[in-house]
Amino acid sequence: MNRAQQAGTQPLITVDYGSGTPQEAAGWVHYANKGGAGYNGPVPTYAGGSSTGHTYGIKYWEIGNEIPGNGTYGADWEVDHNPLGPTTYANRAVTYSQAMKAVDPTIKVGLVLTTPGSWPDGVTNSSSLQPWNDTVLPIACPSIDFVIIHWYPVASNAAGGGDPAQGLQTPGQIPGMIASARAKINQYCGSRAGSIQIMITETNGGSYNAGSRATGWASALFLSDTYMTFLENGVANVDWWEVHDDLISSGACATGGSPCDPPAGTPFPPYYGLQMLSFLGTAGDSMVSSSSSQSLIAVHAVKQANGNLTVLLDNKDPNNSYTVSLGINGYSASSTATVYTYGKNSTKITSASGSASSVTIAPYSLTTLVLSPGTSTSTGSMLRGVASNKCLDVTGLSTTNATQVQIWDCWGGVNQQWTLLSNGELQVYGNKCLDVPQHATKAGTRVQIWDCNGGANQQWTLNSDGILVGRESGLCLDVSGGGTANGTAVQIWTCHGGSNQQWTRQ
Repeated sequence: MNRAQQAGTQPLITVDYGSGTPQEAAGWVHYANKGGAGYNGPVPTYAGGSSTGHTYGIKYWEIGNEIPGNGTYGADWEVDHNPLGPTTYANRAVTYSQAMKAVDPTIKVGLVLTTPGSWPDGVTNSSSLQPWNDTVLPIACPSIDFVIIHWYPVASNAAGGGDPAQGLQTPGQIPGMIASARAKINQYCGSRAGSIQIMITETNGGSYNAGSRATGWASALFLSDTYMTFLENGVANVDWWEVHDDLISSGACATGGSPCDPPAGTPFPPYYGLQMLSFLGTAGDSMVSSSSSQSLIAVHAVKQANGNLTVLLDNKDPNNSYTVSLGINGYSASSTATVYTYGKNSTKITSASGSASSVTIAPYSLTTLVLSPGTSTSTGSMLRGVASNKCLDVTGLSTTNATQVQIWDCWGGVNQQWTLLSNGELQVYGNKCLDVPQHATKAGTRVQIWDCNGGANQQWTLNSDGILVGRESGLCLDVSGGGTANGTAVQIWTCHGGSNQQWTRQ
């Protein structure tokens, strides 16, 4: 618990299903969460056990681990003294949950599922007349709060783990797999379906003899892409197997007591893959949609609560570098970015200043760009027409795309407060830009507002004489016909230096 508390995280505790009892599990909850003066619960016999329990407030508890591996489908790596089959597990899971929540009603209890699309998902036999998930969910749904899935996408073969590149393509399986799990929850859990979370409590490149897929350079790429793809598809929690452990023969060390290299405690590449995600985002930030035109480059993006936009680029190509041009919709970034990089033969993540619009990414590398909002070059918020003495105004205070712009009596409303950014965008409402529709270059085209997208039709230059020139059209922002009445249209027109094309900042 000390490690979890230091990291500011919540542990997820696995209670003993195969050789334990519901009463024992309830005792664990009592000891962990209900300690203090007057404690009368169980006391562990191991060294360091507290006679007064604890008040950890552990929230998440799962009932057993990989229970389908108890012999129900032949393989029996999990100890289980109970009758085999999903019906037994589901009924006992209900009993476990009831006993544990009787001690602490605030806890969340999880149920073990088979991984959709992986053995033994869909298998039936004399112990499992229906598939596992189709049996346990209808029985246990009323008593559980989340489901547990383990995902090891590449079958483990001989020591060494096979081709790392094979594993790098597997995150593409995640959306379908999670959609399948969610469909089962929706099918069997009724009104509770929306509140039941999905948690991936074990994943890496392979469950046994994973070798380079679990500890090699490519594993950093696999981890970061896998974590983000799970989270983007609605998974509540992802855990890497294993974040910290002794070196083991199935991971990177020979059996028989021969020495291990590097020394124990040395971070492997997955450590840096996970660390890279800390630059991408944290609690309170929002994932945003992203896509890549190159199949070997995965991309993920986050809008941070502090206003920054971060982009993670995952180059899965072991041989080739790529120069990536960023196209960003609805966000106006400053021209420079902080660039974090980790690649093959790196010993740590490095950072440097770079371009916010283009970056070259090395083979087998992770790159995170942290973009900040463009800075204002304006000293005022209203743009007052010299001829009309009225202000540039979004009609009707509307924030809808394609709303046209006019002049109106200056009153300082949010629809009259314009910010000229260093990239040339003239913003209103913080996320809408003064826009020439359809990239028009014809004199007389009325201007409008639209989501900021960095297009040339949204870029303007403010000259020293107060004239605003559209960078794409070369035409000037103009009050139609030199009008001075409220509601007079604003357009682009051939630049002539007249007072109906001059603006002052207020």
